[in-house]
Amino acid sequence: MRMTRPVRSVRAVRRTVRLMLLAGVLAPAMIAAQGNAPAPVAGQPEEHIEGPSYGRVSLLFTESYDDNVFAVPLSQHPQSDLISRFGPTFEVGRHTRRFVMNARYGLAAERYAQLVDLNSDVAHQEGMFDVDYHATPRATVHADGGYIDTQSPRELNQATLITIGRGRAERLTAHGGFGEDLSKLIRLNLDYTISNDTLEEQPGNLSHNGRVGLQWQTSMRTNYRVDYRPRYVVFGSIASATTAGGSDTLQVTPVSASESSQAITAGFTHAITPLTSIELDGGPRVTAGSVTPEITAAFRRRMQKGDITLAYTRTQDTAIGELGFFDVQRLTATASVTPVRALTLSALPAFARSTQAGDYSNVRELNVEIVVRVIRRLSFVAFARAANQEGTFGNLNDPIQTRYMSFTTRLTLP
Repeated sequence: MRMTRPVRSVRAVRRTVRLMLLAGVLAPAMIAAQGNAPAPVAGQPEEHIEGPSYGRVSLLFTESYDDNVFAVPLSQHPQSDLISRFGPTFEVGRHTRRFVMNARYGLAAERYAQLVDLNSDVAHQEGMFDVDYHATPRATVHADGGYIDTQSPRELNQATLITIGRGRAERLTAHGGFGEDLSKLIRLNLDYTISNDTLEEQPGNLSHNGRVGLQWQTSMRTNYRVDYRPRYVVFGSIASATTAGGSDTLQVTPVSASESSQAITAGFTHAITPLTSIELDGGPRVTAGSVTPEITAAFRRRMQKGDITLAYTRTQDTAIGELGFFDVQRLTATASVTPVRALTLSALPAFARSTQAGDYSNVRELNVEIVVRVIRRLSFVAFARAANQEGTFGNLNDPIQTRYMSFTTRLTLP
């Protein structure tokens, strides 16, 4: 039997609409950026923004090696390849006393040395916008959003770190927030986030997350907070049935399921010293009558030429292409040092355990990055990642190992 596939023209229309939305976001800032701005100051870091408006273009070329292109277990003989990725990134912004806006859009093509069938002129797209508006001296409105289109779905599983096979994946997010100082020590925070994840020929999910919270300061070093966090997710699934009349065509009918959860958390942030702080937040989360803990703990230490962060999270999250909530426990450590102004070294080891209906997935990962800023507009980035995933989730009987290395050249104009 053969299975009918979704009409590709529908997907093309969706991408066109999203590109038009991103263009609508970028256009006003691009017009504003054409005004006169002060001349650049030699020696300033690349991230510095001069004047109320700015616009720049970055050209990126990345040469990478992936020893498991399709993210398959060891028993399925992983394939490796050399991959070239190149493309521009456009960034614009407007900064005033009460209004801050930044927007960015980038796309890249990919060329494979051996697996030439995977070559794509638009292998990766990523866009974002971020707006802050100080409506009054005591009230702030914030809005941001993003769009990612990638052939590596693992990029979207930031919480679970679950590795899944290659396929076209998309994420579209929008977030709005409002904060107001009710008094000199108490602040009200309201947030709402909606995100839509889709994976080629796999279930997608539409997630709604809210937060209502109060934050108050008891001293110059200590803040407390209480939050209520509801969540509602619609998961897409696929039901199939054979057509009448004995046809060998398999009709695919999309159906959906949904889950919701609610959490009440309380926590504090305390500065032990001006350079050292701790954060703790926790409470119960209720999902379909069951109660699980929601915990966030972090230790941060800033140094003269770097910083260190240790963090533990236990939460509930989704994985792209999968149905239902996962109970996620994640432990991370981040170390970054800048021995000289032109050089930054960083390392990020992480461990994540995701469980669902008795199945589990353990992922161990180490990311290392070296950034060298040759001149203000030219930088080189060397990156390496080693990851190992094992467990019973998805009928996984042997581990998935990935080793990835890349070298990126970035040129920024003007």
